[in-house]
Amino acid sequence: MKKFSNKQDFLFHNAIYFVFLFNGLFAQNIKVSGKINDTLHNPLPYAKILAIPKADDQDVKFAITEKDGSYKLGLIKKPNLRIYG
Repeated sequence: MKKFSNKQDFLFHNAIYFVFLFNGLFAQNIKVSGKINDTLHNPLPYAKILAIPKADDQDVKFAITEKDGSYKLGLIKKPNLRIYG
């Protein structure tokens, strides 16, 4: 299990995970977007966002944040994805 460096990271990862799962119940195509900040609330440019499926036969999807820390990740409905930033 991943250890989080602070409460903000924990809340962010869990919020994205549950939003993704909820949206996945109603749509074939899912768009996840957000903004990544450091602990001082500064944007993190060029950070990697990964959507990793548990099944080996599915592709890993990724996005790279913009200068302002924002990202958009287009996914096809797949169960049991974990999103890391």
